[in-house]
Amino acid sequence: MKHITLPVFSDDGRSQTREVLEVDSVPSGGCRLLHSPAFVEGVAAGDVIEPDEREPSGFRVLSRAGNLAVVVTFEEEQDRSAEPVGRLREGIRALGGTQDGGPARMLVLTVPLRAGFPAVEKLLNGFVAEMPGTHWWYGNVYERGDATRPLDWWKPA
Repeated sequence: MKHITLPVFSDDGRSQTREVLEVDSVPSGGCRLLHSPAFVEGVAAGDVIEPDEREPSGFRVLSRAGNLAVVVTFEEEQDRSAEPVGRLREGIRALGGTQDGGPARMLVLTVPLRAGFPAVEKLLNGFVAEMPGTHWWYGNVYERGDATRPLDWWKPA
């Protein structure tokens, strides 16, 4: 295992900070993400990327693992230990997903695409309705800074 550091951008496209990601090198070149990122958009656990400073994102995607990255935010840090969060974790596991961690007021989740967008959205929308002050979004489904433009990586080429 090694680490790479990638830029994190604000909604207006300016570089704000950086996120350190755990990766494994792959024989064909590039690195496989071991976890979905909390802040770097456009990728999920299992994707193979290659750092590339010429790209606005700081990397190029070489291959997709077929996972959805999901980020959940909380109003308060202690909300992460609330009972509904335990049910959310169980629901994510039932869909074949994992909790990848996340900073104090966030959870980062990885769910296989085969679980289906409707099932993921039903689970997360139900969670948000049950736990006021929480929000969620996909980390690798929409263009950076434009939640109306899907990346469409899951569609056949």
